[in-house]
Amino acid sequence: MEDLQKRKYLFEKKHLKYFIALGVFVLLCSPLFLYFYYRLALAKVNYPVAKLQEYKQLASIPPADIVINAGDTTDDIGELLYKNELINSKTLFKIYLYFSKKTVKAGHYKVPYDANLVDLVAFLQRGTFDLKLTFLEGWRVEQYAEYISEQFGNENLGNEFLKIAKPHEGFLFPDTYFLPKMSSASLILDTLKGTYESKMLSIRKTPLFSKSSLVERDVVILASVVEREVSKKEDREIVAGILLKRLKNEWPLDADATIQYAVGVSKNWWPSSLKNADLEINSPFNSRKNKGLPPAPICNPSISAIEAVYAYRESPYWFYLDGSDGTTYFAETLEKHNENIATHL
Repeated sequence: MEDLQKRKYLFEKKHLKYFIALGVFVLLCSPLFLYFYYRLALAKVNYPVAKLQEYKQLASIPPADIVINAGDTTDDIGELLYKNELINSKTLFKIYLYFSKKTVKAGHYKVPYDANLVDLVAFLQRGTFDLKLTFLEGWRVEQYAEYISEQFGNENLGNEFLKIAKPHEGFLFPDTYFLPKMSSASLILDTLKGTYESKMLSIRKTPLFSKSSLVERDVVILASVVEREVSKKEDREIVAGILLKRLKNEWPLDADATIQYAVGVSKNWWPSSLKNADLEINSPFNSRKNKGLPPAPICNPSISAIEAVYAYRESPYWFYLDGSDGTTYFAETLEKHNENIATHL
């Protein structure tokens, strides 16, 4: 019995040495393991899979739009980046800032999604987008170009933008942007187009989009007319229904905005009063003389106008009038429409 206990003691003592050695090995290797894990985590591209699926059909992926305010803490910034799917670990973000002794500058940023943590922090140290530009809903490309020339103090930039952007009329999303002072015409164009694609993603997922018989380009053309014709959302849906009914019944659209587009000139792109000669202008955009849709959008419409076309409302009306008091007046007959003209214009 005593001999058995002795052998058991020697066995446990021998294996205890192995366990201690293994523990020391693990203890010594842990920092090395953690270091390599840390470096791999920093190098990982923080690209959200869901967003990749959303944008996989696009030629360019719109960047994330974030604002870091003066006084924001590291926790605040980490939360902002995490919510925008730019990082996958707020803790790792704080650890990297601590050990690298780097800080993030306050400002407005357009952050690419395909950046790892190291590149992301470096990006947030290079400064912000310097010029704030607001492109209004319903502007045509010529107005965009004039505005760019004024804001950048560079007429050549506006002219170059007009030259390359005109074919994209209707698809340059009107919004507020922060752009570098040294922006090129192509960078501005890509930013506007990218925002349009980003905004349209949510619409493309709706039942209204999937059930629509209209191709997206035709929707944008019609939305550009609706944008210039009426302003209230509920009125836009009715007007969109009227215009679609005219198209189906082979009526001319008979929309003044299309003629304004055809005769508009610099500093007066949307003449408020049209002359008889204007109504007879020989242009494919004259929707009084030509049936069907105009050949292209007449302005860059808002999401509200685009949604109104997808969500158009059927009604008994065939005519509408945007009165001088800002109210839209509808009529079922030409006689009633003429009464509205006499009363409300």
